[in-house]
Amino acid sequence: RAAAQPWRAWYGTRAWKALSWRVRVEEAFTCRLCGRAEGRKGQSVADHIVAHRGDEARFWDRANLQCLCKRCHD
Repeated sequence: RAAAQPWRAWYGTRAWKALSWRVRVEEAFTCRLCGRAEGRKGQSVADHIVAHRGDEARFWDRANLQCLCKRCHD
């Protein structure tokens, strides 16, 4: 699976973790879909608004990211 989708490794990078954290902090850990504020660890995620489908520019584009609670994301 990793060989077929090498972009999956981007999620494990320090750069992604920093960007993901930035998105959630900037949006006050508040879900754009339901409005729930989730301050507990692991209960909010940085979500790609438009699926990147391996497009590196779209993956890293801050404007293409939103904060969602885990419930809405999953």
